[in-house]
Amino acid sequence: YIPIFRPCGPLTAPYSIANMSTTRTISLPPSPGCLASAIKTLHSITESSSVSIVASDKKECSGVMTTVHTPSNSITGRPSHAVSTEGVSGAVRALDSAEPSACLLGATAEERGKVESWIENVESNLLTMLGAEVKVTLAKSVAEEYVGIVSKHLSVEKGAYLVGDYLTAADVITACVLAELMGKVGGMKCADGLRKWMETVAVGACGMKLELGEEKSAAASKEEKPAAATSSDGSISILTDSASVPILATLGSISHTTYTHSSAKTVEELLVACPLPPLPGAPDGTHTKNLFLKDKKHGSFLVTAHPESDTNTKGLAKHLKLTGKVNLRFADVAHLDKCLGCEPGHVGPMCISNDKEKIVTVVLDSKIAKAEAVYSHPGRNDMSTVMAGEELVK
Repeated sequence: YIPIFRPCGPLTAPYSIANMSTTRTISLPPSPGCLASAIKTLHSITESSSVSIVASDKKECSGVMTTVHTPSNSITGRPSHAVSTEGVSGAVRALDSAEPSACLLGATAEERGKVESWIENVESNLLTMLGAEVKVTLAKSVAEEYVGIVSKHLSVEKGAYLVGDYLTAADVITACVLAELMGKVGGMKCADGLRKWMETVAVGACGMKLELGEEKSAAASKEEKPAAATSSDGSISILTDSASVPILATLGSISHTTYTHSSAKTVEELLVACPLPPLPGAPDGTHTKNLFLKDKKHGSFLVTAHPESDTNTKGLAKHLKLTGKVNLRFADVAHLDKCLGCEPGHVGPMCISNDKEKIVTVVLDSKIAKAEAVYSHPGRNDMSTVMAGEELVK
């Protein structure tokens, strides 16, 4: 359901004058259908006559195009003009500016920041998983991660919605895209809190179907990936079949040993799953902290740093002497898969061997390069491969 009583945002003179003459056109691509459901639901909440929703022939997943038409102004002498933006965020901002009192982006500046953050995150990471070329296993991994993120958020905030006490664009966009992705990968289960939220937003407000618990066929989900190396009991052992891990096969004569352990997506989890040294007689050393970053102008960077090193993106940009406008951000999962052939939480310096197009710049912390023993994931987070820092440089 959509709450009847919603907070009213400020309706000032500039809004009332501008919105009477400014029109907005949002073009929706034929697929994925979740975008049409989400944008049309937000449009119905605003009840704005200055916004038109039309069909587009774009086939890209993020092919939403928003054009704002502003007529000429006889007072200032400014001619009529039109500004177009591509993406879900632009469409939501256009709807919000058409009817600010609907508070699609929240009622306060703080709420607006949170709502926009949810939308940008979904657009960068979740929406890209709906592409036909994306592997089912990768899409399912991302869907499961988001299910966990939303479930935890709703549990911690103890609310019915992602931001504030009422429905916002964060709920509508996130729920619709997640619902379609869950239907694509199949076999998804969720806690009662998340299920209730999905049923309220995706089903009740947006009219989508919610498919949970249905397994996809083996043919649809089959991927050539080795089975998990260890059980979940926390045991650690030495991997004897290096041929089962493609990245290890690229090391050639470089001396290394690989240890299997329980999955660890973060440095904090890794320190528990694979304490150093992992086994008696194994070399002491250091784990690594890995970031895959992207800048529109300067390209992609695989940063491998010591766990205690500062990896602030502004500091990295200055250290790398990147000039002009710099906006280093975490690359989306589709770009990660394309360049390094791995999923979030599985990144390690050896993943650079999957960069067949040679478009990624490796940034190696000097502490790592000089270390006597460096432990890092060989493209999967249930293993850690150890080698000397100088060998890693090779």
